Amino acid sequence: MKKLLQFSLAVLMLLAHMACSNRPKVVSPIEIPNLDSLKIYVDKAGQTEDATDQYFAALYYLDQHSSSDTTKAIELLTKSAKHEFPFAAVALGNIYSTDSMNSLYDIKKAVEYYEVGVKNGSDRAMTKLANLYIDGKGVQPDYNKALQLRSDAILGLLQLAEKGDMAAQWRLGCNLIDGIGVATNASAGLQWIKRAADKGFTPAYYSLGLCYANGMGGLEKNPKEAFNYIKKAADKEHPDALYRLGKYYDSGFGVERSEYSAFRSFKKAAELGNTDAMFDVALAYHNGNGTITDYQQAFNWYKKLADMGNTSAQNNIGSMYDNGQGVVKDKTEAFKWFMKAAQGGAAFSMRIVGGCYFEGNGVDRDITKAFEWWKKAAEAGDITSMENLAVCYGNGLGTTKDTGAANYWSNRANTGI
Repeated sequence: MKKLLQFSLAVLMLLAHMACSNRPKVVSPIEIPNLDSLKIYVDKAGQTEDATDQYFAALYYLDQHSSSDTTKAIELLTKSAKHEFPFAAVALGNIYSTDSMNSLYDIKKAVEYYEVGVKNGSDRAMTKLANLYIDGKGVQPDYNKALQLRSDAILGLLQLAEKGDMAAQWRLGCNLIDGIGVATNASAGLQWIKRAADKGFTPAYYSLGLCYANGMGGLEKNPKEAFNYIKKAADKEHPDALYRLGKYYDSGFGVERSEYSAFRSFKKAAELGNTDAMFDVALAYHNGNGTITDYQQAFNWYKKLADMGNTSAQNNIGSMYDNGQGVVKDKTEAFKWFMKAAQGGAAFSMRIVGGCYFEGNGVDRDITKAFEWWKKAAEAGDITSMENLAVCYGNGLGTTKDTGAANYWSNRANTGI
């Protein structure tokens, strides 16, 4: 149904040049500063009632990924939205509409804030609210309303883009390539992105780099061009571009391979808030890739991510406590971190927790609990845990002896299914 509720670019261009006085005016998309720049707004937001300052300060707090910082962010976004600032309203709509398992989930509130965004010209709010009307979430299903909202969003962007608005040109291009609210038209989308890039719009450099890297927008894959555009965006401190540049250096994609250059890019991206880069920086310090081995630095970067709920980082902190790397060796503390990661859903950590119970490593030996955790890990797809289950069932370790179950898990381990 969502695909059916889309206009072609030709129809949109025709509508854009018709009198549409009753359509809401779309405002230019806002370019988000990097994390270092966002810090400035934290103090400013406390001293003024400026909606933009409050919005950017809120984004800084959201990047900290803690519950207390999220609370501060919501307070600031709410203040900003009360000033009718559309981008704050959309951010609140996104928070309240994301994942029904999230404690903040409140689809009715999300609808209210998206409506504020629509009223004040946010194309994102129009698209998001249209999707809710299609799915009947928080509102009664209304395909006509959804169609109207989508057309308003794309038409508004098109009108801004034709007037030379770089952010609108970029957003319109991305929407055309991805088919967001409009029928997919990769070649037209690429041209709009190129127009924004020709004017020096940083996100457009990044998007062009991705197009060349993946053969999108009708382009042939071209690693060298991909690297060049990603580097242009990275040179302007675009965090995601810096991270991707690190990956290109690390793999030799479009450039000569250099672990040192990869590490430098990862570190800069991490400092600007890119969480994927934080993990790669931690790994680099842990293993001495592109820099000296420094267990303390590795631990510090893992800890930042672990506090955000990153299970891989939690598992690696457990490993560092287990081996005494960067911290005093502490098997009990290691087990606590392995358990955090396992409870967060990491299958490899579930296997390790099972091993800790089986060996009595950092916790009292308990073969039944070892079996239970290996079973969870096996059901989550961990092959080694499947092999362990086969042994447990075959020998009655932590469970009743069951030859059929032993054969079942042995076969699954062998086939990898």
